[in-house]
Amino acid sequence: MSKDHISMRSMNFGQHWRTENVKEYDYEISLPLNFVKKFIQAELYDLIEDCKAHPDSTDELENLLRTDNWPTSCDQIFASENKNLQIKLLEFHSHEILLEWFGDKPKTQNGYVLNSVDNIELIQDFIMVIGKCRGSESDLKYQDF
Repeated sequence: MSKDHISMRSMNFGQHWRTENVKEYDYEISLPLNFVKKFIQAELYDLIEDCKAHPDSTDELENLLRTDNWPTSCDQIFASENKNLQIKLLEFHSHEILLEWFGDKPKTQNGYVLNSVDNIELIQDFIMVIGKCRGSESDLKYQDF
């Protein structure tokens, strides 16, 4: 399916549908790792600076970044053996990565609206994003657009 037929549920992403009987589907989308790394690289400095300015010892991603001595390069992170850091970083940015890839556009006819990211897998030069979506054919309450 073309990415033109896929949109994101920007408002209330990840929450249950307010409209009754919305039919949900599982989805799997692969994205090129180079695209993902470029996105994360643009955000990494601000993320690290925020972690340093507002430390939270209970935040797993922050602790992983600290343990790796605050890496400044996505290439360095994804070349390392620290798969846990890689996945946590992907999970943290997953919604924004999908928005960047698909755009923040209205739903399309005969398409799908992504609503969750339930799992992320790193597979060589791609990431696999797995979650739930709905078809665009439904009459919906405002919160479900």
